[in-house]
Amino acid sequence: MAARELTVVILNHTNEELQLEPNSPQLDHGKQLNPESPPPPYILAGESVIWSFKSTHIGAGIQGHVTYRMVGFEEDALVTFSWNVHVVSANKFCHSTTLEGFTTRVFGGAGKQGVAVFIFGNVIHK
Repeated sequence: MAARELTVVILNHTNEELQLEPNSPQLDHGKQLNPESPPPPYILAGESVIWSFKSTHIGAGIQGHVTYRMVGFEEDALVTFSWNVHVVSANKFCHSTTLEGFTTRVFGGAGKQGVAVFIFGNVIHK
């Protein structure tokens, strides 16, 4: 079995600035491919970030999450993006936010060398 890799992309499709929470990101399994390039302290409105992870050994997965706070909102206005790359079952990607009016869509992420794209945006009412 080959080692697993995951590239995480977060697109901030809002007019809001996101600030990295203290003690974030959390990586429970795996390691960052470029430790000298940690997640940025801010994701500006309309901007994106990208970073990559790798399992620590063959037969291991990758699991972690990153949390950002929405600048200009109450202190607990948070958005979290999480990933769990399994060895034998389907990869899982989750997201949560503490504010109404915002949503996240997730695309991709399948396979041993997946790319997961989280698109954080405003809820569109029809």
